[in-house]
Amino acid sequence: MPQASIWTGFGGDGFIQHVDQSIASVKWMKPSSDNPDLALEMKKQDQSKKPQNISESRYAEQKEAVYAEIDTDLEDKYSASYKKTAPIAQDKYDEYKTKLEQQSPEESQVANGDWNLYELTIKNVGDLVMPIIIKFDFVDGSSDIKRIPVEIWRYNTMEISKVFTFSKEVVQITLDPYLETADTDLTNNYYPEKSLPSRFDLYKAKSQTSQKADAPTQRQRKTGSGN
Repeated sequence: MPQASIWTGFGGDGFIQHVDQSIASVKWMKPSSDNPDLALEMKKQDQSKKPQNISESRYAEQKEAVYAEIDTDLEDKYSASYKKTAPIAQDKYDEYKTKLEQQSPEESQVANGDWNLYELTIKNVGDLVMPIIIKFDFVDGSSDIKRIPVEIWRYNTMEISKVFTFSKEVVQITLDPYLETADTDLTNNYYPEKSLPSRFDLYKAKSQTSQKADAPTQRQRKTGSGN
């Protein structure tokens, strides 16, 4: 497997120690909103991302209109179209206004924003503790680097969890993106996981490149010997 420059040392027991941090898990969360309009929009977005069951797929494919679409008087609170267009009750707005008056400006900003919360659990697979350097790549192509001092391991040297908040969705998370901590195993530094070439794959690719570079010289020798 690919390795960075190995930074090792001797522990108190005399055994060689090494650095290896890994992304154990990532939880993506979005805070709910007390704003009725925003809550309804978030609910619609969540429903649109859910996979359709076979009944919904066949309903979407059929050409003929159902009775409820022809005669809207047949709709009730259990109808799917009614749920999408039903007006929000006034008491929901009154309740939201009361909560809004009790919130601080900071709390109001969080409650009414479209935030993405990512809880990362990082394990110290190796023996040495090092600062944690994380690169977040966002859906719009931008990125952000977060640097966490080594003191984060002071209470638990085996595993830590930390929440990061962004206004954009994250598509890729990378530990030690610039190989600053001498992590000895890069295969567990990505979320989602990446398939990195093994040492054999790298050696094979290097050999093939070398053979292609040598081929013209061999042909020239054969041509020269034939003359």
